Amino acid sequence: MAYRQVRKRLETVLRDLRIEAEWWETQGPGHATELAHRLRSEPIDMLLVAGGDGTVNEVVNGWVGHTVPLGVLPIGTSNILARVYGIRGSLEAACLRTFYGQPRPIPVGQANGRYFVLMAGVGLDGEVVAVTTYEQKFRWNRLAYAWHALRLALRPCPYEIRVYPLEGEGLLMRATQVIVTLVPNYGGFFRIVPPRWLAEHPMWVVGFQRNRWWNYMKYCLLAVPGWHVRLPDVVTLRVSEGLCIESAPTPIPVQVDGEAVGWTPVQVRLTGYSVRLVTPAF
Repeated sequence: MAYRQVRKRLETVLRDLRIEAEWWETQGPGHATELAHRLRSEPIDMLLVAGGDGTVNEVVNGWVGHTVPLGVLPIGTSNILARVYGIRGSLEAACLRTFYGQPRPIPVGQANGRYFVLMAGVGLDGEVVAVTTYEQKFRWNRLAYAWHALRLALRPCPYEIRVYPLEGEGLLMRATQVIVTLVPNYGGFFRIVPPRWLAEHPMWVVGFQRNRWWNYMKYCLLAVPGWHVRLPDVVTLRVSEGLCIESAPTPIPVQVDGEAVGWTPVQVRLTGYSVRLVTPAF
């Protein structure tokens, strides 16, 4: 959705609600984080982000720990955060739900210095995010991710992932795909962990141990209702002190909130920070 079109529609809603706003347009990767850092010292009531998960993640990395609420409007390739927290409907409807919503603290994780509010992935999904270009996302939306996922899943998996505790010793799991999550949904379609688990503990790691394409198909099908966690080749653990995730024989890509953030080895942990996300009251 073009920036000018989004702004015009939002200006209409804000004018009807008699809300004053200033506008900033991001110019490229990392710019949203710079803007968020700059705005921390400004006297504002809410920082509203209209974008996908990547844009939201950049803003979070400049906003973590700040007390001013963060609002999210779901546009862009994907916005899982908005889906998880019930910010849905048209742009106008989502805007109304946000302005009449209530801020709630949501947990924040960190992977090699990068904050995230959804999940970190190492393995197939990290590879998919790393090879999907901006042009492909803009042109094909989620089909671009699906195409690369299918292409990469059909080849023999060339690596093994090993997960260790950040504090202490001992191997926690071996896998070919590892997801560390703060939310129950993955990709909008899959129930990566039951919501009740996250009510008991805010961060979980899920490891998928088989590496053939038919195993990935099985995982995907069973993950729609969340039944994959019952499989003997799927390992789930709560994350308390943090994890160190390594790969052999070579480094592999890491993604957080749908953005490529480097390569293994990676340290993942739950921070003591939170973000006050505005969630709908209706």
